Amino acid sequence: MIKAGYTYLISTPVWPEHYKIGVSYDCHKRLHQYQTYSPYRGFQIQKYDFVLNKLDTEKLILNHPLIQRE
Repeated sequence: MIKAGYTYLISTPVWPEHYKIGVSYDCHKRLHQYQTYSPYRGFQIQKYDFVLNKLDTEKLILNHPLIQRE
């Protein structure tokens, strides 16, 4: 299994206080997949970083005390 990839933060103006944190081998392709959910194509990548172990990095981010889950 390839561990390296991108962690990303995606937003949409429909829910300005909510962000999607995720991982992907290709974050721009993932953004394109999100755009299929919106007729206005409003999703935007706010931040992305290449990491050596994307799943471990995602866990660290999601378990951070300032992250609120719904």
